[in-house]
Amino acid sequence: MATMVDTVSDLIGEAAFADDEEELEWVRSEIASTSSIIQKYEEELQQIVQQLDAWNQEDEELRKQSSNSKVKDAKSTFNDKPKKGIDMLIECGEIEEKTPEAVAQYLNTASGLNKASVGDYLGENDEFNLKVLEAFAHLYDFNGQDFDEALRAYLSGFRLPGESQKIDRMMEAFAKRYHDCNPQQFANSDTAYVLAFATIMLNTSLHNPNIKDKMSLDMFIGMNRGIDNGGSLDADLLTRIYESIRDKEFDLHDTNDGFVETFVDAEKSGWMLKEGAPVHMHMMVAVGHHSSYKMQTTSEEEMNDWIVKLTAAMTKNPLMTLYRDKLRKAKGS
Repeated sequence: MATMVDTVSDLIGEAAFADDEEELEWVRSEIASTSSIIQKYEEELQQIVQQLDAWNQEDEELRKQSSNSKVKDAKSTFNDKPKKGIDMLIECGEIEEKTPEAVAQYLNTASGLNKASVGDYLGENDEFNLKVLEAFAHLYDFNGQDFDEALRAYLSGFRLPGESQKIDRMMEAFAKRYHDCNPQQFANSDTAYVLAFATIMLNTSLHNPNIKDKMSLDMFIGMNRGIDNGGSLDADLLTRIYESIRDKEFDLHDTNDGFVETFVDAEKSGWMLKEGAPVHMHMMVAVGHHSSYKMQTTSEEEMNDWIVKLTAAMTKNPLMTLYRDKLRKAKGS
């Protein structure tokens, strides 16, 4: 089948052998007409290509919107059910592969994740989770870093969970990593573990407004006496840690942007009518995944009696139990 280009070539050939001016003029006219048709086809083809590009861009935008929606749903699920959320993040491709290293890297860098949920996931006593925790700790290079600054950086990546065994595993991971990076500083990783717990307790003592009797430097040095395989740590090291924590509190609260996104990118929004006030009023509320328990008494005296009994029942501090167990091991007793 002859093409427009072939037609033009033939016309040019005829022009070369034209016998008279009239025939030559006819050839020139045909060439001009054919060229005009070719130009029109080129313009139409360009419009078609542009339209195809526009459709492709629209398809890509739709794919991105669908992907973003899946990622958002997966993150929301993670903040409520961490294990299920991780599976969803892997399934939608947000986490490239189900390896401890890939999951740890994502937990350490992704936005929109609740730090309390990150802590819960890292502290799970599951084979894969334990490997993720190890990989998470290895993301931190503690070589030559001051102990308190290393601990501060580590704790900034999550919120300590409420379960004592989870805390134990997470602090073990930190202590081992810090000792591996600084093998000459302590006799073993148990020392780093005990000192980390002591530092967290110091932070709570100095910065919790409900604690009236603040821990002194002498008390901090005393509680860490003999923890280095029976030996004591350098007083200058403990003094430096004490002053650092005194001057700058550890951020142990859930301050990541996942909480802020509850307000700026809420799944549900609206008004709640508060009927418990003398005058009904509209109020903004934030609904979290929490449980609350209310007790009703017939008198203030009975209420105070319950408070005394409940306070007396809270006799075991799981953190202190872990600390004492590890302290005995660190002292070699």
